[in-house]
Amino acid sequence: MGSTLPNEQHRSFSGEPAALRQRVTELEQELAALQREPALPAQLEQTEPRRPGLNQRESEEIYRAMFEKNRSVKLLIDPQNGAIIDANPAACQFYGYERSVMQTMFITDVNTLPSEEIFAAMGRVIAQERSTFLFRHRLASGEVRDVEVHATLVEVQRRQLLFSIVYDISDRARHEREREAIITVAAALRTATTRADLVPILLSQVASLLKAEGVALVVPSPSSGGGVVEQGIGIYEPMTGRQILAEEGGFGQVMTIHEPDLTRAASPDSSPLPSAASAPVETAVCIPLVAQEESIGTLCIGCQHPITETELQTLSAIGNMAANALHRATLHEQTERRLQHIQALHTIDQAITTSLNLRVTLNVLIFQVTTQLAIDAAAVLLLNANTQTLDYSAGRGFLSLAIQQTSLRLGEGLAGQVAMGQEFVHIPDIHQTDAEAETCERSLLEREGFVTYYGVPLIARGRVKGVLELFHRSMLIPDQEWLEFLGTLAGQASIAIDNADMFAQLQRSNMELSRAYDATIEGWARALELRDAETEGHCRRVTDLTLKLARRMGFGDEDMVYIRRGTILHDIGKMAIPDAILLKRGPLTKEERAIMQQHTLYAYQLLSPIPFLRSSLDIPYCHHEKWNGTGYPRRLKGEDIPLIARIFAVVDVWDALCFDRPYRRSWKKCQVCDYIRERAGTEFDPQVVEVFLQMVREQEEEEARNAGIGPTSDTIGYRSRDPCD
Repeated sequence: MGSTLPNEQHRSFSGEPAALRQRVTELEQELAALQREPALPAQLEQTEPRRPGLNQRESEEIYRAMFEKNRSVKLLIDPQNGAIIDANPAACQFYGYERSVMQTMFITDVNTLPSEEIFAAMGRVIAQERSTFLFRHRLASGEVRDVEVHATLVEVQRRQLLFSIVYDISDRARHEREREAIITVAAALRTATTRADLVPILLSQVASLLKAEGVALVVPSPSSGGGVVEQGIGIYEPMTGRQILAEEGGFGQVMTIHEPDLTRAASPDSSPLPSAASAPVETAVCIPLVAQEESIGTLCIGCQHPITETELQTLSAIGNMAANALHRATLHEQTERRLQHIQALHTIDQAITTSLNLRVTLNVLIFQVTTQLAIDAAAVLLLNANTQTLDYSAGRGFLSLAIQQTSLRLGEGLAGQVAMGQEFVHIPDIHQTDAEAETCERSLLEREGFVTYYGVPLIARGRVKGVLELFHRSMLIPDQEWLEFLGTLAGQASIAIDNADMFAQLQRSNMELSRAYDATIEGWARALELRDAETEGHCRRVTDLTLKLARRMGFGDEDMVYIRRGTILHDIGKMAIPDAILLKRGPLTKEERAIMQQHTLYAYQLLSPIPFLRSSLDIPYCHHEKWNGTGYPRRLKGEDIPLIARIFAVVDVWDALCFDRPYRRSWKKCQVCDYIRERAGTEFDPQVVEVFLQMVREQEEEEARNAGIGPTSDTIGYRSRDPCD
């Protein structure tokens, strides 16, 4: 407000147009009278003769009436050098100087504008370009007041002087500045969409309004019960992020009673923030920020000049407006942040439910932890139940690989203390820990440049599964929501680890159960072989060969378990065949053959009630079915016979003919191949026969190459007479 303004912007002191017109009329009359009868003070020498009809006494009375006795502040100024020629009593009272002192002063002593701008303004009056100005005048007390000056050029004793009438408009100007400040702050706050954008605007606007040395926003800190400087500017900028106790400075009481706190003419240590961390100021003020009847912070301001009650009221209005804006921005950010948290938890849940690899799940978890909590690094240490050590499992954000070598005993190091105590551990500044807090991994933390540490035990079903460690390379002062989400993420990590443990245990149990099943099955087959010593080794041989042929025919790994069990149990039904028939060395009678053929039905009856063997029934039940439908027990034909049974039928005949039986001697392999080839399309599936013979041929050739011998008379291509002859 220290610069001149155009006439069009001039407004009267009262603000009423009628009063303005009346006052202008009075001024014009006074100025006209002075120009007609220039009554001079005694100090000015009168060289011009007085006009007839007025003596010196009368002129002086007119002067005193119009200049000295008028309650308006009036000055006579020499435009050549800016000297104050005279000042009426009202001016002396306003400025706080004796009249004799003012007559020795210059207008530049009271006007706060640079001297060149002051003389430029007087030049415009002389040139009759302008007569009304808005200035800021400094009083004897040092206080600066806003004034409206009406100036005109008058001639006194052949000297051109400026006759100025000064009006104190400080209240009006202050109100205008305050209104403009509120409008400016409101407009600036409306442009901010996030709290990070809003806070700097608020601080800079308040600092500009009060010409403050420093402004800071202090918000409640749930961890300390006091506050934390969210951001500071000016002399308070170094305090950004600093923890403040409730009894320090003035903000604690302000946050409690929700009333501004103003300290004027304070001691050198006075400050709205602790003097140890901020520069001393003359005036300190704390403005509460209250939204929804809840204190959300304190605006701390330090100035080197007094703050008026009106300015304090303006600050309170700005504080209310800022509190609502901050509250809205915080709610918006909380909503977005909670949505992100939900999405992060959903991502972790998907990783837990869809991945059986714990390392993959923990990597997903670590990524979400560092992203959502905005920290520099995080790691998960898993408890090895056998060694009782915490071993590194997953991590992110570290500058080196040293963390991956971490292996701590319970109670050792920060993580060991977390696991042993099963409690949350927070170290705000690792560098300020005492000697008792020295840890074996401290050198690692210092090399990484970490400052803040958080350790959270991972507990599931009452047992410690590991530790989630968080590291940050600067002071980290989170809010309650941050801490709660950290607990939620730790719970998710515990679930993931527990699920992985249970799955591993289930796998081990299934594996042990599967081995027990297989051992039982093999025991049954072994019992059959012990009963029929002539077929010893038959079960093992046909199992190996059937698995090889099944792979060639397109069966996958998941089928091998059931094929293996079915192959081992293919003759389990013979357990019900009498020894007289089973061990008979001669040909079987028709009745005995009929009884022998019942072993496939006995196998079905024995195995079908057992759930885990139902998928293996095709071989024991159907391996004596024939391609042309003449087999038993159901006389299935062609592709109605299960493929694995068709495969096993070829392998079973191959092994039966290649080895001795009680009723005959073994055949040569070439004879067996001829026999199987000739029965393709009648007893055997032609496609299976083709694949099988190719496999046998390749195997024979491989064995011959390994032995270093050429073809013999007992080769696959040799055609002998029908073995049935």
